[in-house]
Amino acid sequence: MKVLYDISWLGYAHGKNAMRTGLVRAIETTACYLADSPECSLTLCAGDSHEALEGCQAYLKDHPRLGGVPLPYSRVYAHLDMTLQKLSKTIKEPGRHNYVLR
Repeated sequence: MKVLYDISWLGYAHGKNAMRTGLVRAIETTACYLADSPECSLTLCAGDSHEALEGCQAYLKDHPRLGGVPLPYSRVYAHLDMTLQKLSKTIKEPGRHNYVLR
């Protein structure tokens, strides 16, 4: 059986101990059980938020049990991610032209 499971809350809560509530633990436990099930072909998703996607990618890097489960994202997110990285780099460069961006 193919399963698409939304782990957005894991992404929002990653790195924030205050957000590690029962809901986050339930989502994490369910994802782990689905990943371990031989009857299940699991694919993860991160909703429609760039913040959730970034958090989920960081979470999966740190989580050995779910790290191998695919988390596909669209080309729009890939383009947005590249654009945000370039903008962040530009903002950090010294110069008067960046004053407005900061």
